[in-house]
Amino acid sequence: MALKPELFSNGLCKKLLVSMDELRVRTSEYIQIELRARASEYIQMKEITKFRNHVKVLHLGTYSMS
Repeated sequence: MALKPELFSNGLCKKLLVSMDELRVRTSEYIQIELRARASEYIQMKEITKFRNHVKVLHLGTYSMS
């Protein structure tokens, strides 16, 4: 997993930094946003896969009954 450099640097440079602590806070916030987005994508993919597997089982079941 890697941070997107353009978005990362643009987000950090919107306002002037006052201290290194502020840089750490902004960096931490950006990382949390990225992690939440990736977790959401993972959950969505898991649900799609689950649905597709369920459809395959139903599809195979209808053919085996004929």
